[in-house]
Amino acid sequence: MRITALLFYDLTVEIDETRLCFHFGVGLIRKRIPLAQIVAVEPVRNSWLYGWGIYRTPRGGLYNMPGWEAVEITLASG
Repeated sequence: MRITALLFYDLTVEIDETRLCFHFGVGLIRKRIPLAQIVAVEPVRNSWLYGWGIYRTPRGGLYNMPGWEAVEITLASG
């Protein structure tokens, strides 16, 4: 339980001139996306079924924390 709490207690999102970065908890689970690969962003509302954490959905990967509001990112690679 403590390890899970360290891994998922928070979701941090950062953006700079070249990339979008986000990580959970202490940063062991992270993702970096070059801005050049992002073709669209759109506000969306998540289903309560997805809970918290990392999931595969019909629309792609989901990095999720509590709450309904989210941002959907479309990449050039689909």
